[in-house]
Amino acid sequence: MIFRSFPGSAILFLLELFYFFCTMGIREAKKERTRAEILGIAETRFRKNGFEATSIRAIAADVPVSVQTLYNYFPSKEGILTAIAASRFQAMAAVAEKMRVEFLEDHAAEGTPIDRYLQLVRWGLRGIAKDREFMQLVFLNARDALFGSTLRSRSEASLLSSELLARQVENDRVLIRMFEGMQKAGAIRDDIDPREVVDLYILIFTERVARWLRDPDSTLDVLESSVIGGLEIVFRGAAPRWIAGAPDTHFS
Repeated sequence: MIFRSFPGSAILFLLELFYFFCTMGIREAKKERTRAEILGIAETRFRKNGFEATSIRAIAADVPVSVQTLYNYFPSKEGILTAIAASRFQAMAAVAEKMRVEFLEDHAAEGTPIDRYLQLVRWGLRGIAKDREFMQLVFLNARDALFGSTLRSRSEASLLSSELLARQVENDRVLIRMFEGMQKAGAIRDDIDPREVVDLYILIFTERVARWLRDPDSTLDVLESSVIGGLEIVFRGAAPRWIAGAPDTHFS
């Protein structure tokens, strides 16, 4: 009855609009599947053959898509690697949020909020150490994409870093909520902006992990000591009162 009140051209237009949105949804879903396939195949090849020995043509052939189609998704091999890093950042944000709720905010758990947070960091560092060779490739490339590299043009660096930056922003939000929780628990002074703590955390973590990854002889103990030691200095400064006791008291 409703359609009888519409002229034929209007009904045709509505049907065409409905078809357009349906097909657009199907196309977008297919593009996402193809993009995921490219990333999965590229990571497998990077791990097996190394980044330099893996060609865009070989990745495209394995998907399979044409080389031109692959370039429609990513501007370069570095772009693929940056997208892999972005997916890792996204996964890290999800895990960190889960840990924040289940671990950091569990008041029955042992230790101070800072103790529990540093334990999370240790777990993350051990994960990096387990996959050291591939993380060296992904982490250092991501760091260059975020903070700039002389090896790329400004336009390409901007293109590569946009998705990665969005994922980093997600991680920052989780960290801010973590440190806000520490403020409520009295582990961090309430006159400190949690974003300032996050900035210091990122600086210490990225620079010290990058330094460790570049030194093939450096051990996990050295990595943990470097990163955790730097973070303990930050937390000492952010504590409600400065305590000159042993570092394992974690300022409680």
